[in-house]
This record gives sequence, structure tokens and C-alpha cells, in this order.
Amino acid sequence: MLSIKPLVGKVDEVREASLPQAATEPATVSAEAAARASLPAPGQRSRRLISPATAAAVAYVAAIFMSAMDTHIVNVALPTLARSFRAPLADVQWTVIGYVLALALVIPASGWISDRFGMKRTFQIALALFTAASALCGVAHSLGELVAARALQGVGGGMLTPVGTAMLFRAYPPARRARMVRLLLVPILLGPATAPILGGWLTTDASWRWVFLVNVPVGCATLIFSAVYLTEHREPSPGRLDVLGLILSSAGLSMLMYAISEGGAKGWGSLPIVVSGTAGVLAFVAFARTGPAVSASGPARDGDGRGPQPHRRAAVLRADRRDHQPLGWYALAAVSAAVKMSIKFP
Repeated sequence: MLSIKPLVGKVDEVREASLPQAATEPATVSAEAAARASLPAPGQRSRRLISPATAAAVAYVAAIFMSAMDTHIVNVALPTLARSFRAPLADVQWTVIGYVLALALVIPASGWISDRFGMKRTFQIALALFTAASALCGVAHSLGELVAARALQGVGGGMLTPVGTAMLFRAYPPARRARMVRLLLVPILLGPATAPILGGWLTTDASWRWVFLVNVPVGCATLIFSAVYLTEHREPSPGRLDVLGLILSSAGLSMLMYAISEGGAKGWGSLPIVVSGTAGVLAFVAFARTGPAVSASGPARDGDGRGPQPHRRAAVLRADRRDHQPLGWYALAAVSAAVKMSIKFP
């Protein structure tokens, strides 16, 4: 008679041998899943290829290149614009004046706007506005449409430089800023140097519309790049907007820029230039001497003698508050742009 005990023993051995294998399979699968989960997603991996500091530098150079080129390239096209719209050159020059005035109105408020809504968002809005206005300038059918589009372009351009500079200085520590400025100097100067040549070639061999449309592809590419690689920063407590200071500084800067840009054409002793320049200086004096006390290192404490000494708005022209460049630096840059725009090409 056959015994079934050997058969039962073999079945038990087979069962016991299979149990550890089954127990280790889930552990192997879970380990592989954890390894896959730890890998960065394709979008995250591509973002890490460019550091935030490099992304800020690239976006800044592209924006400043467009703004600087647009500032100089239009002067070359003024005679062509006068012939195309059959308008006197004095009227066509409002395409430059409107841009300068809009630039001056927005510059003083750009720091607070970026604190309130975020640097990346403000930079993208300014860049989108500048690009869209460039497209509107390129398809303008009348001089009035072109002047209005140029004013809208000035609103975007007025925020590009201050917000881009603040974003760049926040991305780089003070120890690296000197080297960063040296590296960015060449591409920043390339725009003004090539603008007259490019403007003359476009107006002669293509069309004056391409003087403005050339900004559209560069602006769109910079918008996509900034949306992917730039990091957002927003101040937790931006504070209240100094409305009176904004009005005084914007009005003073715009009137000074008008006087400088039109002084050569209308005459430095003419009544509009004298009135505009004097009113601009008085507005800046009122801006510096009035308003609440502020300090570069924080609000002053009254009466205890231990807090930082209070200063009025004049300190804002010197203080580097929250990594923003001083307002006086932007005012100097804007006035310099007005001087360059005042050079009329025959």
C-alpha cells in the first residue's frame, strides 16, 4: 500500500518555498514605485537647467534690449512717418513725446506695484503690454492711433526697467553684483548701438511698421521664458501707496522730460519749455520737502532718541529700500532717455 506522507511533505515544501517569493514581490514593486516617485517630473527637471539668477539676467537683458532699441530706432523713422501720414514733423514727434511722458508717469509707481502684486507678475504684465503696444504701433492706420499706441508702449516700458533691475538685484547677492554688471554691460549697450542701423535698414528696404513689429517676436519669446523660469517674489506688507508723492514725482519727471526733449526744437527760452521745466523742478522740490517722515532703515521712533533718524521724501531718492533701485536713479535714466530722444534726425 502506497503511503501518501511523502507526497504531502513535498507539497508542503513547495508551498513554503513559494511563500517568501510572494512576500518579496510587493516589496520590490513598492521600492520601484518609490524610486519613480522620487524622480522629478519632466517640467521640473527642465526648470532646474537654468538657475533663478540666470533666468532673471536673461529676462532683464531681453527687456532692456527691446526698450533701449525702441527708444532709439523710432528717431530714425520720424521723417518716413511724416511722409506716410502726410503730417508735419512737429506732429509726428508726439510719437516720441507720448512715449516719454507715459514712461515718466509710470516709473515712480513701479516699485510699489511690484511689491503689491509680485515682481514676476508685474514684469510679465509690463512686457506683455509693451509687446502688444508694439504690435498696435505696427498696424496703426493714422497718426493718432500711432501716438496712442506709443503712449501705451511707454506705460509698459516704464515698468520694465525698474522692475527688471529690482528683480535682477534680488537674484544676485551684493558680492556678485559687480561681476554681473560687467557681464551684462555689452548686451545692454548693443541695443542703442544697433538701433540706428537697423532702423535705417527697415525704413528703407522694408517698411516703417517693422520698426515696431520687430519687438513682437522678442517680446513673445521673453514672455514664455519668464513664465517658465522666473520665480515670484511679493512683499508681505507692501504698505500704502503715497498718492501725493506719486503725483508730485510723476508730474515733475514728466514735465522735466518734456522740457528736455522739446527744448532743442522749440527753443530753450520759449514759454512752454521754461514753464514746463520750472514746474518740474518745483514739483520735485515739493516732493522732497513734504510728506510723512520715512527712513532708509525703517520707521523712526519718536522721542526715545534710540531709533533711526527720520528723513523726509528726499531720503527715498537715496535709499535702496527692499532691493529696489533709488527713484533718483530711474529719474536720471529717464531724463537721459529724453536727452537722447531730443536728437532729431533730418
